Amino acid sequence: DMAPGESVFPSVVSSGTASTKDRVNEELDLKELVERAQREAERVAQEAGRLLYEKYFGKVTMEEKLDSNHIKSFVTEADRASEDFIKTELQAAFPNFSFLGEEGGMEGSVDNDFQWVVDPLDGTTNFGNSIDFFCVSIGLLHRGKPVMGVLCIPAEKKILSGSTFSKPKSNGKDISVYNGP
Repeated sequence: DMAPGESVFPSVVSSGTASTKDRVNEELDLKELVERAQREAERVAQEAGRLLYEKYFGKVTMEEKLDSNHIKSFVTEADRASEDFIKTELQAAFPNFSFLGEEGGMEGSVDNDFQWVVDPLDGTTNFGNSIDFFCVSIGLLHRGKPVMGVLCIPAEKKILSGSTFSKPKSNGKDISVYNGP
């Protein structure tokens, strides 16, 4: 997590090669890019949620798969279709960003400044058993640090989103986060 006031450009700030004006402009450009990415991710997550709910819910068969640690989990045709849709949409809007999907793995360079991280159907076991408690998860990393995240919960018709530059939102309305006692 970034501390308040911490720059998203530590190498530029610490090197002393950029003027204050340049740093402010870079941070504004990043803020605008993240805000644009957040709007697009919200749209894409909502459409993917609709696809899952309307086309696949209650109509899929679960298949076993082994993850990279040889742990058994499940996947469905819906997981793959949702990821394909999300990847196509996000790459059309942001062709220079890398894409890491739960089902298809990495596309693009791990060293890219921007990387989408996607779970196209978070809750496959519930989904495959016709339990409508699942979501679509889309995150964005900038230089390896999370800067934006979106969840679509189709059964609740809810989009939760937030970024390092904005308050968290539920269906476009600001919400507060409880930090505990």
